[in-house]
Amino acid sequence: MSDPRLISVAQMTEGDAFLIGKTASGRHTLVSWNPDDRWMLNGNTIIGGMSGTGKTRLLKQMIRWLSMQGKTMKVIDFQGDMRVAGETVFEVRARYDKDKPHYAISPFEFDKDERNGGPTVHAELLVEIFKKALFPNIGPIQRQLLKQIVLDTYARAGITEHVSTWNQPLPTILDFAELHRDLMRTLGSGHLWRIESQIKKILNQRELMQEDREKAMNKIDDAYLELNGIFKQLRNYVTQDVDGDYGEWGNTIDVDLEPYLNKRSIAQLESLSPYIKEMASMSIFLGNNVPLDTKGHVRFDISGLTNSAKPSQAIFFSELVMQAEFRRVKLRGEYDLSDEKRPGWRYDTAIVVDESKLVLPVGKEKENPYHIAHRINTEGRKYGLISVSATQSFGHYSEDILQNSGAKIIMRCDGKEHKKLKSSFAKLNDTMLQRVEIFGLALVDTGKGFETTVMPWADKEALGIKDKEVDVI
Repeated sequence: MSDPRLISVAQMTEGDAFLIGKTASGRHTLVSWNPDDRWMLNGNTIIGGMSGTGKTRLLKQMIRWLSMQGKTMKVIDFQGDMRVAGETVFEVRARYDKDKPHYAISPFEFDKDERNGGPTVHAELLVEIFKKALFPNIGPIQRQLLKQIVLDTYARAGITEHVSTWNQPLPTILDFAELHRDLMRTLGSGHLWRIESQIKKILNQRELMQEDREKAMNKIDDAYLELNGIFKQLRNYVTQDVDGDYGEWGNTIDVDLEPYLNKRSIAQLESLSPYIKEMASMSIFLGNNVPLDTKGHVRFDISGLTNSAKPSQAIFFSELVMQAEFRRVKLRGEYDLSDEKRPGWRYDTAIVVDESKLVLPVGKEKENPYHIAHRINTEGRKYGLISVSATQSFGHYSEDILQNSGAKIIMRCDGKEHKKLKSSFAKLNDTMLQRVEIFGLALVDTGKGFETTVMPWADKEALGIKDKEVDVI
C-alpha cells in the first residue's frame, strides 16, 4: 500500500483542480491549486527555490493541467526544457537564414486602445525596452532621439496619431535602420543643419531690423559670411566627388528634421549607429512574424538565444511577447463581459515563465508599476490573464509582486532567502522554512495559509518512506 503522504504524478492533473501533493503532517489532506478558485486573491502564482529543487518539474505539470482545462497559455522557454505534449511550439533561433523558415517578432506592434495606446505611447515603451535589453547606459538625448526615430519610422509607413492610420502595414526593423542611415546621410556631414541654422538667423534678424537696424544688419552679414563658407565647402564636395548623390546634400528625406537640427543631436545620432546596426541584424526581428494571437498551448522556445550568449535578444523577445499578450486580452475588454467566458472561469489565459529573473524588472525599475511584469500582476486579472512564474530567488520579485500573487510555492532556499521571505510573509518562520530542506517538499499557500506539502517526487529515504511503488518521475 502506498504511503498516505504521497500522490502519483498522474493524479496531479486528473481532477478539476491541480493537485500539488498532500500535507506532510496531520491527516495528509490534499493541497490543490486552481486559479479560478474564488478564495484566491487572484490567479497569479510564484514559485521559488534553489536550482535542482524541482521548480521546472512542478511547472511542467501545472502547464499540462492548464492545457487540459482548455486555457490559452504562452510559455516563454529560456532553457528549452519546458516541452509538454499537445503544445504548439515556435522556435526562435540565434542564426537567421533567409532560405529557411524563421520566426521573428515585430517591435512595432502597438496598443490600438484609442484612450491609452497609439504609436507615441508605444515609442516610449519601446525605447525603455531597448534601453534595458541592449544599451542601459544611453543618455537622455539619445533616448529622445531613439523615440523620435521610432515615431518617424511609423510616419514613413503612414502611421500617425490619427486612429484611421492604425491599420496600415507595420514598419520593420530594417525600415528603422534605413531611416537612421538616411538621417545620417542628410545630417551627418553637418552642412545641412548649418545652412538651415544660418537661414533662421537671417530671418530672425529681419524681424528685428526696425528695433536696431545696424545691429541686425551686422548679424545678417555675419550669417551670410557663414553661409558663403558652407557653400564653398559644398562646391568642394561636389567637384571632388563627381559620383556623389546630390540627395546627400539636399533635404530629400521625407521626415521633419527639426528635432535633429542641433550640434548635440547630430553627434548623439551618430553615436547610436553601432546600436542600431546591431538591432537591424538581430535574428528576433528577421523572418516571419510569430502569430502572437495563437490560442491554446503555445511555447516560445528561445533557448537558442540564451545558449548562444545572446540573452539581450531573449529578454527583448520575451518582453515583447508579454506586451503583446497583455495588449490582446485588454483589447477584448474586461473578462467578465467577454463572450468567451465559461461558467466558473475567472481566467482563460496564462503567461508562464521559468527563470523569470530574465523578465522581471531590476534596479530602479524593480518597483516601477508600469513595467509589463507589474501590469500583468496587477491589471491582468480584469482581462482574464494570469502570470505563473518560477525563479531561484524570491529576491528577484518586487515587493508588489510578492504581495499581490494569489499563490506562493516555496521550495528549498538558502539562509539569506529566509530573512527576505519572513519579512514579506508574516506567517512564515524559521521552523517552517527548515521543513522544506528535503527535496520534494514545499510550503504552499493558495489563499488559506502556508502548508508543508509533499510532492510525488519527494525524497522518500529522507521522509522515511519504504514503499517504492509510488509513481515518480
